[in-house]
Amino acid sequence: MRKPKKILNNPEDLRHEIMQGIVYAYQGEMISIDEFSAVYRQGINPEQVVIISGGGSGHEPTFAGFIGAGGIDGCALGEVFTSPSPDQIIAVAKATHKNNGVLFLYGNYSGDSMNFDIAAEILADEGIETRTVKATDDIASAPLDRISDRRGVGGIMFLYKIAGAAAQYKKYDLSQLQDVVVKANFNTCTIGVALNGCALPQSDSFNFILGDDEIEVGIGIHGEPGLYRQKLTTADEIVDVMIERLCKDRAFQVGDRLCVAVNNLGGAQ
Repeated sequence: MRKPKKILNNPEDLRHEIMQGIVYAYQGEMISIDEFSAVYRQGINPEQVVIISGGGSGHEPTFAGFIGAGGIDGCALGEVFTSPSPDQIIAVAKATHKNNGVLFLYGNYSGDSMNFDIAAEILADEGIETRTVKATDDIASAPLDRISDRRGVGGIMFLYKIAGAAAQYKKYDLSQLQDVVVKANFNTCTIGVALNGCALPQSDSFNFILGDDEIEVGIGIHGEPGLYRQKLTTADEIVDVMIERLCKDRAFQVGDRLCVAVNNLGGAQ
């Protein structure tokens, strides 16, 4: 059986090395909280609501790569495909908040939800108000009438940019900021296609296997099962399938203005 190839050092050091690399790339514009594997940006405006995200490592540049002007302000880095702990989230929230409230913005996964909720309760006891928006853009993970059950995947990038602009440039208060990001989230939909599984740093096997002539439509970013598997076909035919499903999910009208993003679902290609 084919085994995955990886370019890394010690798998146990991967999260820390990711954090080191991000901080170095920002050339003095990002501060790390090494004890809690969290990062935040320099120069947060004292008049703004702070936006904090977080999630498992392994999805770079999401999440911390969207820290910056017109983006989020801080991020807690979990281990690979693992939620950050409440302590990590609390540490970065305390380091960044400006007494105008904190918006938690992250993907809709059970571990993330639990730990961000715990952090919010503890911060509330200390007088720091938080609100939460969870990205739910993955149309393959639940129907529209159960949007709150959907996973958050690549569409969170749009939420980061909209939230960052509203908080940093328009100085939306916490309630206004939550409202505009909730609206943006509802109008964001995505779908993914996989050619093969992925492998965790410590593992010498893939988390699932597809046949040489197979693809999976609707796959999740951690390898969660998709909608179905089919024979590998042309790029045009695969895109037609994806676009058809995206358009059925939303009642687009002639003249609507859309913003389209295409990524490689985390594959280093």
